Amino acid sequence: MPTVLITGSTSKIGILIAEHFAKLSWNIIAHYNSSEATKKFLVKRLSRYCDVKILKLNFQDITQKKIESIVYKLPKIDLLINNAAIIQNDFAEDFCDTTLKHHMKINFEAPVFLSKAMHNTYVKNNTKQQGNIINILDS
Repeated sequence: MPTVLITGSTSKIGILIAEHFAKLSWNIIAHYNSSEATKKFLVKRLSRYCDVKILKLNFQDITQKKIESIVYKLPKIDLLINNAAIIQNDFAEDFCDTTLKHHMKINFEAPVFLSKAMHNTYVKNNTKQQGNIINILDS
């Protein structure tokens, strides 16, 4: 069975994406940051269809090296869906470089680092088959 890693799996759209792939018999690696209750709900809902692994990770604290070390320990990822995002009301009078850095870390750096790590695992394992990446940004 193929495996999909879905970031932001405990968001409303993340749950729907995970459920869709679970019903297609894909194994799921469900990423979340802080929603323990939703994580438990998600595992219960999906585990009747497929194997579900959980990846708890705060993208605000990541580096490329940390992402690569985590991805190398995961099963082969056939599809990466970068769905995690920071969503907050920003107003021009309050927006500053700290806000921008926070948004860029989660909405840009994390997907880029995950995509690169996925690519590197394919190269490292000399995998001829190619994986796919879908980037979603709801911000």
